[in-house]
Amino acid sequence: MANFLSKTFGKLTSSILNLIVIALSVISVISLIALPVLNLKVGVTFTKEISEILLPKNQETTDEDEIIQLVVDELVKEKVTLRFEIKLSAMDTVSCALDGGTEKTKEILYSFTDAIAESVDEKVIEKAEIAITKASVTTVIKMQISTLSDTLGEKSDEVMQNIGVDEEYVNSKTQSILDSIKADGANVDSVTDSIMTIVDDVDQKLQGSEYKDEVDKLTEENRAEIRDSVAELVQSLSDENGEIDGDSLISSLLSGLLSDSGEQASALPNSSATFAIKKPLFETENKPEEKSLDQILKEELRALITGGVVKTAKTVFLAISILLAIVAFCWAYLILKIFFKMHSKNPLIKLKAPISVSWIPFVILFAIPNVISILLKNPPSMLTSAIGEQGLSALTTIGKAISLSASSSTLIPFVLSVVLFVFGILYSARRKALKKELKKQKTSV
Repeated sequence: MANFLSKTFGKLTSSILNLIVIALSVISVISLIALPVLNLKVGVTFTKEISEILLPKNQETTDEDEIIQLVVDELVKEKVTLRFEIKLSAMDTVSCALDGGTEKTKEILYSFTDAIAESVDEKVIEKAEIAITKASVTTVIKMQISTLSDTLGEKSDEVMQNIGVDEEYVNSKTQSILDSIKADGANVDSVTDSIMTIVDDVDQKLQGSEYKDEVDKLTEENRAEIRDSVAELVQSLSDENGEIDGDSLISSLLSGLLSDSGEQASALPNSSATFAIKKPLFETENKPEEKSLDQILKEELRALITGGVVKTAKTVFLAISILLAIVAFCWAYLILKIFFKMHSKNPLIKLKAPISVSWIPFVILFAIPNVISILLKNPPSMLTSAIGEQGLSALTTIGKAISLSASSSTLIPFVLSVVLFVFGILYSARRKALKKELKKQKTSV
């Protein structure tokens, strides 16, 4: 009776131990299949350092370069941040590996770039609208000063400050133009009137300042000429009824800024009392009416996916899929082996396989990205010997602008492999005890 109870208890213990192994294995395999093997959360903030990288200082700068610089400076002031996620699943990598061509790889890479494009949400667009319009208002005023006086044009920033056209003034004019564009029933006349108030106001400030003898007067004739030209520009951005859709207009302006490399959009005729309203406020040529900002961004980013990038990505996805398949198989192998040995006298098995491989994808897809994130946030000075002072400086610059966090389903098999390793001490002891007991029984027979 005692022997029977001992055997029953032994079988029950072995069954419980095996059930724990099966549970760990099932969780590991399912996590690899169902959860993203890589989920990157990225934040990119416009900083002064990033603006210097995007717009390196050249000895010769055009008017368009100055406008774009103003826009970027405003984006920096507004601390505009793009946040997006890049997700890669095991099924994605496997489908790429099984695909004879590169279409599936392209599709996945496009999903990454589309995620970046879609990160430009309403809040980001709103800040960009302000930045672009503010830069345009500043450009309008500088153009006017330069046109009315060649000598003052060379020191327009100083003149603007001295006549009270400071940042607060520009902000107020920026908002008034945005309001006029977005107002219900906005039309050519209403937007043109809003723009012309800048011309009138700056002229009054100039005529009442210490610079009045250095600038030409804005006559009614010249003012009418300017208004006609501005109205013509606004007309090109309106519909057949002369009405303006604010959201479409702003989207068009942002799209134009992104899709065009800053080509000059000459606006008004050259005369002694005219100024040019250049892009990004208004654009008269190649206006992408048929495309939304989202479409423009997606097309621009997708254009970066070249054949070489696709080929490299396919190789990487293939390597990841093979690695994940090996890890999943090692865990599944434990389940199969337990079922095969279920009715044997010693149903316990060796647990080495998943323990020996689960750490590899964890290191590649979880540990390394998070280590990079830590290094970006606070690069240690010891890296100087490895990447040099310039490299450390570049890393610090990138770290100020980019936030990165990574999660991965490979963390679960890794953690469970550690649990399995610790649990294996008890499991292995029981397995060896059974083996020893069976050997003893065999010897006694």
